[in-house]
Amino acid sequence: MSMTAVSEQITKYQRTVAGLPEPVNLNESWLRRRIRNPFTWATLALLLVAIACFALFYFEMRTALMEQVASVSAELSQPQELTKNQYYEAFWMGARLALPTLLVYVAIFFLIDRLRPTPIAMKLVALAWGAGISVLVSLQLNTWMGTLVGVQGAGDPGTGDRSAIFVAPFVEEMSKSTIVLLLAIMLRYRLVTPLQTIPLAGLSAVGFAFTENILYYSRIWIYGSKITGQNPVETLASNVFARGVLLSWGHPLFTSCVAIGVIIGIRQQSKLARILVPLTGFCLAATGHMTFNGIATVVGDVMSMVFLGVMLILTFGSWLWRQFAKERLRLAWRLDDYVRAGYLTERDPLVFCLLKNRCKLLLAAALRGWRCWSATSHFISDLSELAYLRAAITQGLVADASRERELINSIEANRLLALTEVNGLKIKPETWTINNIKFKILSRLAWTRYRNAPPNSSDYPIPVGRYPAQVSASQLPETSSYPPPYTISYPTPTSNAYPAATPKRQLIRRKNPFATGSDHTSTRR
Repeated sequence: MSMTAVSEQITKYQRTVAGLPEPVNLNESWLRRRIRNPFTWATLALLLVAIACFALFYFEMRTALMEQVASVSAELSQPQELTKNQYYEAFWMGARLALPTLLVYVAIFFLIDRLRPTPIAMKLVALAWGAGISVLVSLQLNTWMGTLVGVQGAGDPGTGDRSAIFVAPFVEEMSKSTIVLLLAIMLRYRLVTPLQTIPLAGLSAVGFAFTENILYYSRIWIYGSKITGQNPVETLASNVFARGVLLSWGHPLFTSCVAIGVIIGIRQQSKLARILVPLTGFCLAATGHMTFNGIATVVGDVMSMVFLGVMLILTFGSWLWRQFAKERLRLAWRLDDYVRAGYLTERDPLVFCLLKNRCKLLLAAALRGWRCWSATSHFISDLSELAYLRAAITQGLVADASRERELINSIEANRLLALTEVNGLKIKPETWTINNIKFKILSRLAWTRYRNAPPNSSDYPIPVGRYPAQVSASQLPETSSYPPPYTISYPTPTSNAYPAATPKRQLIRRKNPFATGSDHTSTRR
């Protein structure tokens, strides 16, 4: 084996150990690279398993509720039966009521993860894990552990005080945070800040809360309409306001403690710290969840829990803001290393460490066409990845520099089309005038393409995109300043080897929008 092949094998091994992605083969299309990527199939498999678990949860809870309604109504000497259609209506009514809470928290966690965003597939996997797999695992473990501590019921933590306080917190936090541990093991190179792991854990938690709220809302509606005889609308409205608004912070806040422990652990060189720090975060999450359930069970005062939640949210929000400032400073310092080495300009760290500058550049690039937006988006992503790669190299977590060279080459290639400066940049392009927009719309219609063209060539709009403004004829240089055109003389054929042209030609008079005159002739066979 040659020395080149040995060095390639060593480089590949170092990249695998460090968790770095494989080099991109530019000869392959984007679709082929996605098909050959094993994480694509792992994501698809997890989504299918999550959907299957959600369906199993639906059928199990339907059977359990039908048995509970039959037994409880028989004890009250008022036999009632719950049909499948009634449970179906109650289930999807609960889903509609639980959906707004889910959407609000998903938007919040997407806004948190902006400096070094994780892929959409990772967020989708975390959300599906919490809504499907985590709920089914928690249901089975709560049922099993509930029987060990002498709890009677159908496995729901709300059916017993001891299960809700001593069993459910450990089981639920373990099931929700497992996806963060799996992603940290498989894609630890992509997880570099708490601003990435907290949204993943939060999405898993809000997915779990979404399915749990469906269970509670449907049960309240069924019990109110079938057994208790109370007004189910008022009872359901009060529970939706309490669980979906006032106390909705519980699951994402406690699971975020595990996410903080995971990101601190994987960035440590000590193997003991990599085990103990995530375990400490899990213990804090379970303790907080246990305290929450204990106050709700023993005290039962919603306002006291709301006050506790406001204090915790303010503390956690201030810590997040502090982390955001620290990560922005780290981004600027690590990019400054490449400025001093001559790979970046002096303005790059100043422009791209601020989130508002990134938003302005992306919005302005989106209005200038797909190529400009794609180059700007890749430019920002490569700069962020390069900065955190440099931070990992300085900490001794990554020893391979081949990925560093790939990112620098990609940055230089995208700089030609990307927007890289915010000073003097207008979000709306200068070529976006009323005349241009009108022509852009009408040019899509075949029957109005020539009819609606401007009659004067000076008013003819230029294409919308990254083009300079129109220049008047007085501002153009003189003709004599241009170099003489190149002339090519073709030899005259010595023989009449080609047949004569067809004498029958039809002259067609039509409108030419690209000329100043009104009518011009063209030939067509």
